Amino acid sequence: MSDKRIAIVTGAGQGIGRETSVVLARAGFTVVCVDMNGAAAQETATLVNGVAAPAMDVRDEAAVAALVAGLERCDVLVSNAGIWKFTSLLETPVSEANDVLSVNVVAPLIWIKAVAPLMAKNGGGSIVHLTSAGGTRMVPFSEFMTGPKRNSRQPHEIITAVTVPRTSGWQGYAKVGTRNAMVISVASACVVFHDDELRIALGSVGPTIIRCTDTENWYQSLASKNATGVSLEIGSRASQESRPIDDHRSTADYRRHAIKVLAQRLFERGISQ
Repeated sequence: MSDKRIAIVTGAGQGIGRETSVVLARAGFTVVCVDMNGAAAQETATLVNGVAAPAMDVRDEAAVAALVAGLERCDVLVSNAGIWKFTSLLETPVSEANDVLSVNVVAPLIWIKAVAPLMAKNGGGSIVHLTSAGGTRMVPFSEFMTGPKRNSRQPHEIITAVTVPRTSGWQGYAKVGTRNAMVISVASACVVFHDDELRIALGSVGPTIIRCTDTENWYQSLASKNATGVSLEIGSRASQESRPIDDHRSTADYRRHAIKVLAQRLFERGISQ
């Protein structure tokens, strides 16, 4: 499975979980199907040419840890498993309320703690947690933002948290704009050094935040990462990955130039630490 991106889907045996597994498989992911019903998980895994986990309770910390320990990477976690008890308030036993909370709230925490180190090891990623009366789901941040002022939140959902894996190295952010606030930028860039990796993201130069994966991969391939000319090439490559437009605040050409300068300067600050 190490040759492909891996997605874990809980509650994958039916309904939204199965459909999510199909969509992820079409996008090129190897899907690990998790469900309390092992046979249903196997049916979904067969459908998407994925992998079925043994029948398991998503609240079982030991089982979750064992499953994740057997993976070389995890790129996406969809915490889809959820339950709801349709009883009136005065007739609801505390045991039922505890079951709902443990599956819908505590279980996602268990999965986050298990997969976050593995995600960070392979480049990291943010997870958006969405909750509705029908349960919870978790969406990678790269899939949450779909365009200007648009995201993948459904009308019946609320955002309850955003989980960001902790990095160990230098981080820097810079922007070009008429205000000191992080909003209304002409262009912005963020550079992070994590262990031996370089991560670059751009803002205000595309329909969503842009992660410069081509620039990052080029940097990782270098034998000498602080050689003369590397910072100039970082700026140039990051600029090429931007997708700016002309609008009332600036031109596309100026935004590309700004990204080139910002990425270069941030890289130079970080590599000197």
